[in-house]
Amino acid sequence: SLIIPTDLRDSRQVEQLVDTTIGHFHRIDAIINNAGWTIAATIAQTNAHLLQEVFAVNAIAPALIIARAWPTLEKLARAETKGGVIVNISSMATIDPFDTLYAYAAAKASVNLLARSVANTGRPLGIRGFSIAPGAVETQLLRKVVDKAHLPTDQTLDPETVAKVVVECVLGRRD
Repeated sequence: SLIIPTDLRDSRQVEQLVDTTIGHFHRIDAIINNAGWTIAATIAQTNAHLLQEVFAVNAIAPALIIARAWPTLEKLARAETKGGVIVNISSMATIDPFDTLYAYAAAKASVNLLARSVANTGRPLGIRGFSIAPGAVETQLLRKVVDKAHLPTDQTLDPETVAKVVVECVLGRRD
């Protein structure tokens, strides 16, 4: 195993994450873009700094990880006649955002399009791309945005439920 602490807001660290992973394992078979971060803010409360931070973590870092790893994914797909898989974790907020998820919903919507690009470009090579857009998942991030009085835990998903879908995508059971 390999643990690489990375500030996803820093593009150099993101590139180093991919380079170090490839250097260590000599390949990449699956990318799971699971990071998510936001500050609860309405449209009126949103400013340039908040947008830059939210997009850096939720949209730019996943796009950069995919782009940086793509040559290795292509090379392996050609050599092994099968490709890797990229799974982006999006959000139902891309369809129906809370009023305080303006920037987050927009950033997560971009990972849906990243997955389509991966699927379209990767299809001839066998590289698969997915975007999973769960509803409210019981996480610390959710509870920073919405309290239990407004969204009780019995109306949220367990993180394990989402993880099972990710595994099914990686193993090819969701193709």
